[in-house]
Amino acid sequence: MGENSELLSTFTAKLDAFETCNTFIERAYAQGEHFDAKVIERVVQKNKDKLLVVFEDVIPLIMDMEEVTSRLSVRRAEVLASKGTSGDQLEELSLMREIGEISEEEFAAQSADLVQAVTKIDEQVAELDLELEAFQAQLDRWQDLGLRSGVLDPEPEADDVSEDSEDSEDSEDSEGDDEGVDLDMGASGPQAIRFDDDSDMSDIDFSEIADAGTEGPAPARAVEPVQEDLSVVFGDDDDGLNLDVSDIDIIGGGEEDSVELEGAPAEDGPRRAVLLYQEGTAEEQIYPINGDVLTLGRGRDNDVQVKNDSKVSRYHCKVYRRGPNFYVEDNKSANGTLVNGELITERRLFGGEEVIIGETFFRFRIMD
Repeated sequence: MGENSELLSTFTAKLDAFETCNTFIERAYAQGEHFDAKVIERVVQKNKDKLLVVFEDVIPLIMDMEEVTSRLSVRRAEVLASKGTSGDQLEELSLMREIGEISEEEFAAQSADLVQAVTKIDEQVAELDLELEAFQAQLDRWQDLGLRSGVLDPEPEADDVSEDSEDSEDSEDSEGDDEGVDLDMGASGPQAIRFDDDSDMSDIDFSEIADAGTEGPAPARAVEPVQEDLSVVFGDDDDGLNLDVSDIDIIGGGEEDSVELEGAPAEDGPRRAVLLYQEGTAEEQIYPINGDVLTLGRGRDNDVQVKNDSKVSRYHCKVYRRGPNFYVEDNKSANGTLVNGELITERRLFGGEEVIIGETFFRFRIMD
C-alpha cells in the first residue's frame, strides 16, 4: 500500500501542476479585451512551456497507474473467489438452522470461524475498492484535463442512428452498417437502439415465429423494448433462448403487426450468438453478434457503449468469432473481465456464461 500511495500522491501532484498551468492559459486568453495580444501570447507561451514539462512527467506515470489498477483488480477478484467456499458453508449452516436440523447454539459454534473469515474478506474487498476508486478517479481526471487542454484527442463521435423517412416495402433494405449500441446505465437499465418503425411489440409471441426463406440471413438489428411489460416467450427448451432474433424484421401496416423471419442460415453456415442484458426481466435487451467482433466499453466508438459505470474501461473487452467458436478477450481493462465470476484474459464461450465488465452483467447465448 505504501508504494501505491506514493505513486498516487506523485501523480496527483503532477495533475495539480498541470491544471494550474492550463488555468493560467485559459485566464490569459479571457483577458483579450484588456491586454495587448502580444503580451497575452507571451504569458500563454510561458505557461505552455511549463505545461509541456509536466506533461512529459505525467506520461510514464500513467502506465504505472494503469498497471496498479490492473493489479488491484486481479487481487480483488482473487479475494472474492476465496470467499466462495466460506460463504457457501455459512449459507448451508443457516439453512440447517432454519429447518431445525441444528440449534442456535450449534449454529453459533460451527459458524464462528466462517463468519470471521467472511468478515475479513469483506473488509479486504472494501479496502481494495477504495484504493481502486482513488486511482481510477485520478486517471479519469487526467482524461478530462488532457481533453480540456488539447493534449489528448477527443474520442471520435459516433454517427447518430438514422430513422426511415417513410414506411415502405423497401425499408428493410435501407439499412447501412451496424451502429454501436449505446448503453446508458440509467434507472431503467441500458437503452438500446429502437426498431426503425413504431410497431407495438407487446402482442408478439416470439416462440411462434417459424423459419422462412432460403436466401441467407437478413441484416441484424439491436432492439429496444417499446414497453416495459414486453414479454418474450422462448419455448420449452431447457436452455431458454433458441431464437435468432437478428433475423427478425418488423413490418408495419395493418391493425396487427406481422413478423417476418428472413432466410435462416444453412445448417453448415456460421453459428449465431447474442449478449443479453437483464435476461428474463422486463428490461431484457438483446445485442446480436453479427460480425466477427463485438466490442464493449465506455468509448463512443464501441459496438456496445456502457455509460455511467465508472469501472468499465473505454475499450474494455471484445467478443469475437474464430471459425465456428466464440471467445471473449479482455483488452487490458482496469478492472478486468470476468466469466462466471472468474477473471480471464481470454476464454472460449460455449453458451450460457455470465460475462461481467465493471458492474455490468451480460449473458452469452449461442443460437444454432
